[in-house]
Amino acid sequence: TATAGDDFGVKRVAFRDGARAIGNDTTPPYSVQFTIPADAPCAARTFSALAEDSLGQTALATATVTVVGPYDCGPKPEPP
Repeated sequence: TATAGDDFGVKRVAFRDGARAIGNDTTPPYSVQFTIPADAPCAARTFSALAEDSLGQTALATATVTVVGPYDCGPKPEPP
C-alpha cells in the first residue's frame, strides 16, 4: 500500500519487487496484493512504489523486507 498525493492528481502508482513489476493501481488507497513465494531465498528484498502525476512527474518510495525461511534459513535439523 502506498499513500500518494499531488496538486494535479495522481495518475497511477506502480509497484515492484526489485526489478519485477507486480502491479499498478489508479485509485486510492493505492495497493496491490503480493505473496512472497514459498521457495524465495533467505535475503533482503526491496519493494518500491512509483507514483506518477498527470504531468508525468514521479516520486519513488522503497521498503526493504528480510525473508527468513524455515529453520531461520539454516539446514533442517537432524531428527533425534
